[in-house]
Amino acid sequence: MIRLFNIDLHISVIADVTHVLTDIYGDGIDITNISISGHNWVFGKPTADVKVFNQHTWKNIDEKMIQEFVEHYRDELIHYDGFIVTHTPVMALLYETFNKPIIVVNSCRYEQPYSWKRDIDGWEWLNSKFRNMKNVHFISNNKADQEYLKLGAGIESKHIPSLCLYTGHKYTGALSEKVVQHGTYPTRYTWQWLYNNKAIVHVPYEISTMSIFEQYSANVPLFFPTKRFLREMQTLKSVYGPLHPNLLACADMNWWIERADYYDLPHIIYFDNEEELTEKIKTLDFQQISKNMETHNSLRKERVYQQWREVIEGIEDWADKLKI
Repeated sequence: MIRLFNIDLHISVIADVTHVLTDIYGDGIDITNISISGHNWVFGKPTADVKVFNQHTWKNIDEKMIQEFVEHYRDELIHYDGFIVTHTPVMALLYETFNKPIIVVNSCRYEQPYSWKRDIDGWEWLNSKFRNMKNVHFISNNKADQEYLKLGAGIESKHIPSLCLYTGHKYTGALSEKVVQHGTYPTRYTWQWLYNNKAIVHVPYEISTMSIFEQYSANVPLFFPTKRFLREMQTLKSVYGPLHPNLLACADMNWWIERADYYDLPHIIYFDNEEELTEKIKTLDFQQISKNMETHNSLRKERVYQQWREVIEGIEDWADKLKI
């Protein structure tokens, strides 16, 4: 068995990775997840109490904080076979001195928090650390952040889309009279309630979110604006600057739109204006669309599982422990 450790600021990315790896390897992999996210209530868990590096301090990460963290947790972390880093990639620096494999899942602007603080020196420090770290394996769960990481830091990563099958629920459309808009759900809604709706309309604020993958993998019919309409609505918030000279091309909203997840997934329904949306809601066969998604998702799952096998079994120390 290989034992992996994770501290996370986002509940869903690590949940997706954990679900995939435990489904593939069963008891062969054990992942300890310490979540400092404020959204742990979704999974019925408390927010973890982590010393030195936590939800209140992480934006000030520097060499001193890393050293203090390592000193505080060395005796515990030294027993793990490696580490998984999801949100945010800067946390890979916490584990560098342990000289064990690190998987970094790059899901949203790898350089956070430095772009938020407009700290170019910190950004360059992170780039340099990433380029020089050993035994680090970078994965991007969307194509935009894959290319952004390459442009910004010169780091190549493997694109493995998220599946988000951890919800354990599937589309029914039982509430056949209801189409809901993403972000307008009842407080503390359940996944099954959401997937019982006729369809979900998205007005995106990002090019990639875990909720999109949750819904898509559950075979829920999804509406998204066309590229033209999205540009017109100006709702996309992916662009944070950019400040880094390597990323000037990414200041253009069109750069992000052309790489958005929802324009690369089959069976998504697009609307070019509100009238077209209304007409499609009235006329489309959503049960058939869901069946088409189910067929595609079966193939998509096989492909993603194979990609994860290649990553895990490509790490020699872990392959030996898994007896592969």
